[in-house]
Amino acid sequence: MALYHAAMDDALISPEFGADYGDEFQSCSFKVDRADYHFQVLKDEILAWNQSNPYSLERKRNSNGSRHSLVISAINPPPVDRWSLLIGDLIHNLRSALDHLVYALAIRNDLKLEEIRNLQFPICDTPHGFKRQIGRNRLKGIAHAVRAQIECFQPYLRDRGKTERLLALLRDLDDIDKHRLLHVVLAQPYAYQVEDLSVPATILFDTYPIENGSEIVIITPVVPDIEFKYKFKGTINIAIAHGYTESGRPNLIPAIEVIYRLRKEVNFVIDAIVGVS
Repeated sequence: MALYHAAMDDALISPEFGADYGDEFQSCSFKVDRADYHFQVLKDEILAWNQSNPYSLERKRNSNGSRHSLVISAINPPPVDRWSLLIGDLIHNLRSALDHLVYALAIRNDLKLEEIRNLQFPICDTPHGFKRQIGRNRLKGIAHAVRAQIECFQPYLRDRGKTERLLALLRDLDDIDKHRLLHVVLAQPYAYQVEDLSVPATILFDTYPIENGSEIVIITPVVPDIEFKYKFKGTINIAIAHGYTESGRPNLIPAIEVIYRLRKEVNFVIDAIVGVS
């Protein structure tokens, strides 16, 4: 048996980041760079934890061999509260970079103090919501062409038809972190192999967060067999539990992958808006 943790391709392990949006938008660069710093710390800690062989697996079966499973036991539980703080900080820096962008664009005009206080990069789920934010002077002093570009990146346009709306997720995670820790968990295997079965069998992977003593795979041979044999290789993710699926189970988002995608999306948005400003 083998259990590997947090499988990531090389681009996710060591991405070449570094933000430079020009002198006028230097604070945006600082915010994104700070998010990158937290991201690198998070990845380094996850990889170091993984190398400590933090969990063991035990094969179990019932008395007649009709049900086999693998149970995970903690040797070195992950510091999920610390990782939640790191993720929350980097999410907030990415979200703030967008607000700094709007501020940098708006101060070209002679705005009053109360108008500057209202500035924000709106992230809205509906056209009505976006219009409401415009009415609240979130984009006061922003040129119409730039406003139009900002609207193009709103979730109701940018991510239409997709299952994951990146800017909406960035907003939601940042809002959650303002009030409570993000729920960072171990997720059930998403990349796995169960092979060399001695007899055909049904294989079930649960989608709940992993806890000490969780069954990470349940195997039911078509014919009960006490001596049933198989090989297992799997990947466990560090995930953010955010919302629920249609079946009512926790929605588990692979943390490293989604942070990488959020970072790329924020960079893409800033580059595009700076380009038309």
